[in-house]
Amino acid sequence: MSLKGLAMCRLRSHRWMCRYLLLGLVGTAVAPALILTGLLEELLAFSIAPFLRSGSSSIDRGWNTSGDLYRIANDKACHGAVPPFLLNLVVSSPSNFEARQAIRQTWGSTEELKGLRIRTLFAVGQPQAPDVQVLLEQEFIEHRDLVQGTFHDTYRNLTLKTLMLLRWASTFCPEAHFLLKVDDDVFVNTKRLVGHLRTLGYPRPEGIYLGRIHWLARPVRDLASQYYIAEAEFPGYIFPLYCSGTAYVVSGDVAQQVAAVALETPIVPVEDVYVGICARKLGVAPQHSAWFSGTTHYPLDICCYQHIFTSHHMTPTLMKAAWGLLASGKNGCSRLLRRLELLWCKLISL
Repeated sequence: MSLKGLAMCRLRSHRWMCRYLLLGLVGTAVAPALILTGLLEELLAFSIAPFLRSGSSSIDRGWNTSGDLYRIANDKACHGAVPPFLLNLVVSSPSNFEARQAIRQTWGSTEELKGLRIRTLFAVGQPQAPDVQVLLEQEFIEHRDLVQGTFHDTYRNLTLKTLMLLRWASTFCPEAHFLLKVDDDVFVNTKRLVGHLRTLGYPRPEGIYLGRIHWLARPVRDLASQYYIAEAEFPGYIFPLYCSGTAYVVSGDVAQQVAAVALETPIVPVEDVYVGICARKLGVAPQHSAWFSGTTHYPLDICCYQHIFTSHHMTPTLMKAAWGLLASGKNGCSRLLRRLELLWCKLISL
């Protein structure tokens, strides 16, 4: 602002105009930083719950569970002296043997943190090739960490796979405090995530639906797209707010409620959207955390990976490299980079 402008601000008649100008300048400077760090999204997320209302429960064509849900039930996977604090439910394709093994050797190998039990399981459907089924059964015998449904394993059946997991957790692991639904190409910083979850009402967390929120997303009507949703499946123009299906956390009560309300909620073949619809129907507000990467891949960098909860598009090789990076205990970050935290992750991912 010029000297002439400052002089004008001394006049009573111009003070309000100057205040607006100053607010504009501050907003111009601060807004990019808020967007990059995810703070703006988190501030907006605080406004969700007061406006959320439970929807109608009159719909009667939901998920059909009259048949046998599981080919491999693995119903004793949660047995132990204490229930899991965190139950990691990894959605995987039957043929992704290498991805599952990479998770077992890295972040999925963590079974306890500060006295809190952690359990990791993988969910698959029915493969098309009989030889893959034979390999899956051998994998189950070796690791005892698979749950397999009776549906065909296709992209359009991802919703069924997620519902199977939630139903499984509600039936065979009802005392788990938190459930992480995560894809098999996502790296999870379990230590950071568990540290955060401990602050969310533990030991009795309730109403938690946490992840990277998709805001004002619209259904895809293009028949050629794998994300296609027919108007009969979802007639609206904008989806309810929902957490990215790459990785999100629900508390045990929400998992049970979603599994129940799905029985009367029409299936939408995009699983994260569907969970958001069920949450909206239940009156459960999604909570945004910018530490979840969503669909973003963060390049390997200790100054970034020691802070984030997840990173997407991780090959088995990258998964092992990220685990080694964190396990090394090295911290070559400058004081500046330690302060930048998520902003640094955003910058290196551009």
